[in-house]
Amino acid sequence: MRREDKQIKDLYDILQVVGECKICRLAMISEGKPYLVPLNFGFEYSQEQLILYFHSAFEGKKINALKENPGVCFEMEIDKGFIPSSRACKSGYAYRSVIGFGEAEFIDHPVEKAMALNKITQKQCGQLFDFSEKSLASVCVFKVKVSSFSGKQSDY
Repeated sequence: MRREDKQIKDLYDILQVVGECKICRLAMISEGKPYLVPLNFGFEYSQEQLILYFHSAFEGKKINALKENPGVCFEMEIDKGFIPSSRACKSGYAYRSVIGFGEAEFIDHPVEKAMALNKITQKQCGQLFDFSEKSLASVCVFKVKVSSFSGKQSDY
């Protein structure tokens, strides 16, 4: 990171940003070009491993891209507001963000799929659900095992 003064160095603080964010932007390569999608997500951090969970339809550009190349980059941020200035080019935003890299893996086992969906629903709406076999079979679920990540912040 070029600006070390903006780096979030404490792991707890980085995970707090992940916990507060509702949208994760997932970048991948589709047909040789960058492709970026905003997604709801869930996560867990266990045994020094960050895992992000996502759900999707079984078909589409995102799924095709992940099957072709599971390598991804992700970004999420907390917008803390615009900071105006009377001087040109001195205005800016206060924010906290996390960027990282990892590999996408599709989840097929019903027990793991239900756990992943509950990580998403718990994060997004604060609820856990019982999923029927039929509902589990109707949704594609995948996880990203994160290989590296960093946090950045600016109070501008």
